[in-house]
Amino acid sequence: MAARWFRRLGDVPGLEYSPPVVIDREALARHDAEPKNRDDLRIGDYLSWGTVWEAMPPEEREGGEDEDVEWSRDLESPVTDHLRGYLAEDAGHGVLLGVDRPAAPVLLQRLWEGLELPGRPYDYHAAIERVREMLFPRRLGEPAVMETVESLAWLDIRLVLACPYAVLVQTGEGDEHFYGMSAFDALIRLYRTEGFTREALEVAELAERFPSSPKRLADLRARLETMRGETVG
Repeated sequence: MAARWFRRLGDVPGLEYSPPVVIDREALARHDAEPKNRDDLRIGDYLSWGTVWEAMPPEEREGGEDEDVEWSRDLESPVTDHLRGYLAEDAGHGVLLGVDRPAAPVLLQRLWEGLELPGRPYDYHAAIERVREMLFPRRLGEPAVMETVESLAWLDIRLVLACPYAVLVQTGEGDEHFYGMSAFDALIRLYRTEGFTREALEVAELAERFPSSPKRLADLRARLETMRGETVG
């Protein structure tokens, strides 16, 4: 299977995306970059962007791990590299790199530009998710930001519907599973808080396609039954 990377987010088949602002793509650094896999190691159904495989340093091994345990380190893709200094190192705690709390329009402009650069579906997903998570805490002081938070969550969901492997990970045993992207829960909470139960139900039914674990799937199905009961009532 060919390497799964794209020149820009809008090139992802089935996504139907165009940036909400005018962007001169050719003026962006690394707009013509191409991924290089240093050891030609295929990760799942696509090649990783500049993945380097090397022995895990002894101080980073957990108890009982063998010396030949390997770990992956992704070199920065053009998408994430373009957002360096604008994204929170830890979105939950708001620790910023390089600049202090960029204004929402500045952060979004950087995101729209980044999504016009070459990347894997995972790179686009990670960028959208982290910007959305940075904007959400501002909702009390900037109520208008919630509309953007909602639209980013839906953009992320539409991306993984078009490219499910964007959030597919492989365990050391070779098993594959989805990891828990936060866009689904964010929209479910938003719609249920505002009383839009049917909309929350729609999101939950989509989330059912991407279970990160059997327990997560069971919890989600329980929530689905509750919401279905609420819509009938």
